Amino acid sequence: MKNLFNKLFLFALTGSFIFLYSCGEDEPEPTTDAPSIDFSVTGGTLNSTMDTVFVDFGGTIDWTFNITAPGGFNTFRLSGAVTAEFTRTDLGLDAGATSATVSASTGPWNQVGNFTITATAVDDVDTGQTSSADVVVSVSGIPARAYSTVLLFAPLAEDPDTGGDQRTSLTWFSTNLGERISSAAIVASTSSSADVDFGYYYTSAAYLSSPASYNANVYDLGANGQNWGTLNGTMFKETTLTSTDFAETTLWSQLDDAYAAGTNEAGSLIVEADKVYAFSTDADKGAKKGLILIKAIVDGDSDGSFFGAEDYVEMDILVQEDAN
Repeated sequence: MKNLFNKLFLFALTGSFIFLYSCGEDEPEPTTDAPSIDFSVTGGTLNSTMDTVFVDFGGTIDWTFNITAPGGFNTFRLSGAVTAEFTRTDLGLDAGATSATVSASTGPWNQVGNFTITATAVDDVDTGQTSSADVVVSVSGIPARAYSTVLLFAPLAEDPDTGGDQRTSLTWFSTNLGERISSAAIVASTSSSADVDFGYYYTSAAYLSSPASYNANVYDLGANGQNWGTLNGTMFKETTLTSTDFAETTLWSQLDDAYAAGTNEAGSLIVEADKVYAFSTDADKGAKKGLILIKAIVDGDSDGSFFGAEDYVEMDILVQEDAN
């Protein structure tokens, strides 16, 4: 975590809560009050007791610390999940200055859990009076699994002359396995049709399709054809998301929102390059939501046809599986 939270820079913020110093009961009463820390935060949400900041996975928290030091400001430190130190020289303050402001930004917070930051102020009295306060950063949200540069190839047919099985193209994809699968592997029972979420084919346009809605003129997956058995009913939706939106999507909750906002739900969908599509896996697979960015539809052998063994669709995929 240390490498994740070492980016600190000046930033203006609003809202505050106060932590007061405490001294050991057996210490003599100081002649000058020890420092106090006025603590502000944006980019997260404070709980009612004002000792915990809640932030979404991947988020950034901006902080402002206003230190009052009647004995003269000397140093301010952050320790724990964030490590930093600011002296009066760093802040451009003169000796004897009784107040200081330190602003910092921490993140991205890309691990789920609770993380403690300790803020400590030191003054110039004797060897330095201190005051400290702890705040817990609670990071929530489930990160999505990402697959990059997935190539699904055009389906190949049984050889009409020899009857040999040429259905070996990696046409299908399993979002839970993260693997491409051929129809030949399903027919030979070396792969399970229950794992397959969608596949690719090209007729007059490029299509992504669930097994349940797959074009029977391309591959008949039913009992009178390849006899897959399980035909998952993945559904697709069109979206208005851009490739930038796709890149900024990291959480399960964002995938839920993207699917809910999509339109034209169908089991088979024409897809175009540079567009983002939402999907939901079959209910028996948990109806897990995801996004697909179509990066390219490729005529691999440049023969003007998109039906051959070297022709494919290239995509990036996000899905509600444990992050890889």
